[in-house]
Amino acid sequence: MASASAIAEIPGRIEKLFGNVDQFNNGAGFFDVQLYLLSVPITIRIDDQVPSYNSYTQTLFAKVTNKGVWMNVLEKAFAKMYGNYSALVGGAPERAVQAMIGTPGKQFSFSSMTTAQIYTEI
Repeated sequence: MASASAIAEIPGRIEKLFGNVDQFNNGAGFFDVQLYLLSVPITIRIDDQVPSYNSYTQTLFAKVTNKGVWMNVLEKAFAKMYGNYSALVGGAPERAVQAMIGTPGKQFSFSSMTTAQIYTEI
């Protein structure tokens, strides 16, 4: 979820992940999500059913406060790509970014770096 928030800083980047938004609004009942696996684009089709409890008022996994569904749909697509929701626990943020934008990710440990080293590394 943090990776999706970081990607959303650039306008339009998250929206590009979702294919058939108009079809869904017309009651198609599914989403096509464009992700990358090993830098190869794949389309993952998921239905509009999100795991929830309390009569569908609270989702089990991603918690969205503004009644939006995009984070839940994206999370479900990742769960389908990696096998299940449990596979997403403790995932590496750079792998999530790579799966969303298709470019290689790199992990940095900023705690041991000076400011000058950070800027030369990035």
